[in-house]
Amino acid sequence: HEYFKRDGRDIVLELPVSFVDASLGTTVDVPTLDGSETIKIKPGSQPGDNIVLKGKGIADVQGYGIGNMRIVLKVILPTKLNKKQRALLEEFKENSDEETYKSHNSLWNKMKSFFASCLTI
Repeated sequence: HEYFKRDGRDIVLELPVSFVDASLGTTVDVPTLDGSETIKIKPGSQPGDNIVLKGKGIADVQGYGIGNMRIVLKVILPTKLNKKQRALLEEFKENSDEETYKSHNSLWNKMKSFFASCLTI
């Protein structure tokens, strides 16, 4: 299929999402095997986050259920900014602190702690 990859009974859709929509959250219509469905992208979504639509995959040929549809977010960053967009991002940068990126820093700190503990064994 043009949009989907298959993973067993599951189907996978890589969905391009602007960094603004990933940051602020939005709703978007996505193609499914049965037509179209509206999904919610949560504020603060990260590249690679998965949204699962249960029972929207492929039926097992032996009748043992139906797979799921996994939507993998591909956050797209702009490659060209006009002056106003650049100024707005600079202002955002100036007004950001550690709390803005808390979950990312938290994961990073957990990874550093894990590897540090491995080295002390």
